Amino acid sequence: MSEKKGAWVLSYFLGQGNSAEENALFLAYSRDGLHWENLNGGKPAYVVEGIGGNRIRDPFVYRKNDGKFIMIATDWTLWQTPAAISEGYWSNPSPYLIVADSDDLIHFTNTRRIDFAQFTPEATANRRAHGWPDMHAWAPEVFYDETRGEYGVIWSGDGDLEGNSVINRTYVNYTKDFVTFSKPELFFELLDDNGNNITEIDATLIKNDSSWYMFFKGEANDAKDIQEAKSTSLKPGSFTVINNKKYITRGSKQDEQMYTEGPFIIKLPEENKWYLYADFYGRDGVFGCWETTDLEADPADWRLLDEKEYSLPFGVRHANTVRVTEEELEKLLNR
Repeated sequence: MSEKKGAWVLSYFLGQGNSAEENALFLAYSRDGLHWENLNGGKPAYVVEGIGGNRIRDPFVYRKNDGKFIMIATDWTLWQTPAAISEGYWSNPSPYLIVADSDDLIHFTNTRRIDFAQFTPEATANRRAHGWPDMHAWAPEVFYDETRGEYGVIWSGDGDLEGNSVINRTYVNYTKDFVTFSKPELFFELLDDNGNNITEIDATLIKNDSSWYMFFKGEANDAKDIQEAKSTSLKPGSFTVINNKKYITRGSKQDEQMYTEGPFIIKLPEENKWYLYADFYGRDGVFGCWETTDLEADPADWRLLDEKEYSLPFGVRHANTVRVTEEELEKLLNR
């Protein structure tokens, strides 16, 4: 079958408010990678019930090797720790992620809440001694490591595993069944020229030829824009920032901040073209889209599309995609 047969399904949350119906899994689809239409009439495809605070963010849908799907998301639950600044999620974030199974992206089962940070009592005590809340687990994404024969789940955690820092890094836990997970390992950390940690979150991966490319939100000097790293493997610690640490989302004007996060990237089937999307998080669900024919091109050569060239459902936040067949899409449309 031609790679062009089928479509992308977009997973996202709304997050305009704090209700369970907004902080839920929403789906949309596109055949061309530019124009996206809601599925399920714009209503949630799945609302978590009876797990934590019944709210998720940053949902990521992945097709496993058996053809079935896994949904994994940030657990938007008020965690049971002393508030660092004021009461609310931001002072009491959850170290858990929410996982659910699906055969068809219509029915979701076996929803579970898993501690990915797996902090020791000593590490927890270290953080709380500083007045910090427990480490959060944000923005998960799944990949399959053929060398290990395991799935990896990367996520953003604010600090080191000893509880002595609150700088965001990217961690990974490994699993064969999405039920039992290994202890977290440091997957990637952004460093300045002096070797000091810089906050980075929202890593997303794509493979091209024999290399892996990772796009993430870097926050050097509160920059808050999308950077790129590369590796010839998926080994923790193997990714290196490329393009002289420039920001893809700024193009040729590296001094003009765009304030983007939550990137995702897709390749057009049977074409040498990629679209990078990023959430203009200060604009309440507006995304930017950049086009390239070379993943290692200088940021000045990535083209920022005019907003008339693409469209997403209103209010989309922190999205990502999974590829589906025409038959699978037809079932979703009929639903």
